[in-house]
Formats: sequence, structure tokens, C-alpha cells
Amino acid sequence: ASLYVQSVQITNAASPGGGIYANACTKVVIEKTKIAGALGYGIFITGGSGHRVINNAIINGGVIGEPAGMRLSGSASGLFAYNTIASNRQGGVVCDSPVAVTDSIVMANGADPQVSTTCQSARIVTTGVTLDPSYMNATSPGDPKLIADPSNLCIDKGMPDANQTIKDDYYGTARPLGNGYDIGFQEVR
Repeated sequence: ASLYVQSVQITNAASPGGGIYANACTKVVIEKTKIAGALGYGIFITGGSGHRVINNAIINGGVIGEPAGMRLSGSASGLFAYNTIASNRQGGVVCDSPVAVTDSIVMANGADPQVSTTCQSARIVTTGVTLDPSYMNATSPGDPKLIADPSNLCIDKGMPDANQTIKDDYYGTARPLGNGYDIGFQEVR
């Protein structure tokens, strides 16, 4: 079976599994979705290929034993890019096998590494940017908008989408603006 989730807000989802738990789905598509305060992983995908997880915010989640924002288990593969994964109990992204995780902000999660070494990460920003502090409010978390990028770590630093399948960001703003794609779920300028 396939799972398709777009423009959804999931708040305070209970364990086991947390926000979205896709066990042995042939294809998972999660776009423009915010998962906040999940009592488990924000996104947990087991197996399958051709997944598409882009333009999402996974924030303030995790419990002991299921601590990360996103876990890619088994042979899960696909496009995992342009996400903001912040302030989860421990790690940001955990991969059980080598899978590409790119063009994302993964920061302020409770334990390092922010992205497990098993993941094949590229263009991941883990420090040096400031997110809107309203996302820290667990009862009514705001969207983690980028409010400061003094070293220009995110702006125009993402990999161009050769297939032109990523046309906008979480908010519906066209991608890219300026000279290239911005890292994270928000196209700033």
C-alpha cells in the first residue's frame, strides 16, 4: 500500500510510532506537514523505496526509546530533503542503512549526532541559524521559520532539483527564489 500525507498538522501523537508510522508501505509521500510533540518518532518509515519526504517540520518530539525526529529503517529509500527537524528529545535523523538525507536543517535535537553516521547526509545545517522561538512551545508550537542566518548557511545553498519536482516550500512560496534553493522547509529569499 502507499501512504500520502500533504499539508497536515499532527500534534501530540502518542507512542508507539509517534507522528507517522509507515510499516512496509511500498511508497510514502509526506509533504508540507508539521509534526509537533509526537510521543515517539515524528516520522518512522520501514522498508519500501521511492519515498518522498520533503518540506516538513518535525519538532519537539520523542520519548525514551523513540527519540528522533525521523527514522528510516530497513531498506527505506527515496528523496528525504528540504525538512526542518529541531528540538526533538534526542537525535534528529536515524538511518538503519545508507540512505541520502539532504538539504535540511537538523538542529537543537537533544543528542548528537544530529544525523546518524549511517545516513548519507549532504547539505545539512546543524548550527549557526536561528529559528523562530515560538516553535519551542509544546502546547501550541508555531512554525519553525528561519529568522536569522547570519553566515548565509541556508540561503541559496540547496542542491538544484534537476527534475523540477520541488516547485514550492512548506508555505507555498515558489522554489527557488534568488540564486538557488534554500536549505530547510522554508524558501526565505
